[in-house]
Amino acid sequence: GMLAVLLLADGSTDPFYLRFTTQRQAGLIVGTSRPAQALLPARIRTAAGQQDNAPALYNFSFTLVHSPFGPTYLEAIRAKMDHDVRDAVHIVSVEPWSICIDRSQADDPLSYNEQNLCLGTTPSLCMDPNLPYLLKSYRGKFLDIVEHRLQENETFLHDDGWLQINSTLSEAQKEGRRRIMLADFREKARTMRFSTIRFGYLIKTIELLSTTGKVHLVRLPVSKPLLAVEDSLMPGFDALMGSMARSFGVPYINCTDSLERFAYTDGGHVERESAFRISDGLGALIRKETH
Repeated sequence: GMLAVLLLADGSTDPFYLRFTTQRQAGLIVGTSRPAQALLPARIRTAAGQQDNAPALYNFSFTLVHSPFGPTYLEAIRAKMDHDVRDAVHIVSVEPWSICIDRSQADDPLSYNEQNLCLGTTPSLCMDPNLPYLLKSYRGKFLDIVEHRLQENETFLHDDGWLQINSTLSEAQKEGRRRIMLADFREKARTMRFSTIRFGYLIKTIELLSTTGKVHLVRLPVSKPLLAVEDSLMPGFDALMGSMARSFGVPYINCTDSLERFAYTDGGHVERESAFRISDGLGALIRKETH
């Protein structure tokens, strides 16, 4: 009976499971929960004018906790990539947080926490059903899998890796969330510092993805107060990303200087309509460079 329940696991199960069940993928979107929620492969492909037979695009972004740049994420990307593809479109989403570490820690990959989480502990990233993931990393009760299939959940993970958030929050609740998020990141900015090793792994990630296609470095928009916190943490971030992108001959698309106002659920993640606009805009930029 238990196996029958596990076979029901799908995009409603949790925000990550399906990404561990699909085969190797052509184009990858990598980064934290920002791109997981903001970038829709289907919309990007349509806006880029890609034919159905063009290499597919897959959202393989997790969270700041699970997938900052480092050896764990690099090896997960290596395991998820289809290495035989050429002409894939890859999107690497960057933010100061994903190349930082806690000030109290030595900058040593052996102490990075993400190695103990699902990307570091699941033996196969392309297994359906993925029993090792469900047994080790799934946080709910197995019967919740059935319940989640039957009800509208706050999160739904699509087959292409896009994480849809079904927010039922009122404007006042969202405002409360934004305040909490801002306070949380202000605290983070005090306790974190730039990591040369994580930055080195961002470079390795770009090099790896470049073997099968074109990489686009993207900084997604955040609310103005949160952007100010990020600027205080790493004032030279955009200059660093820009010069690194130039040295690799890849574009750096900085959406934070967009004058168009986006709507945020909590300051760090865009609302669905904004996600649609960002994905369409990114696809249009990709189309421009290929035509």
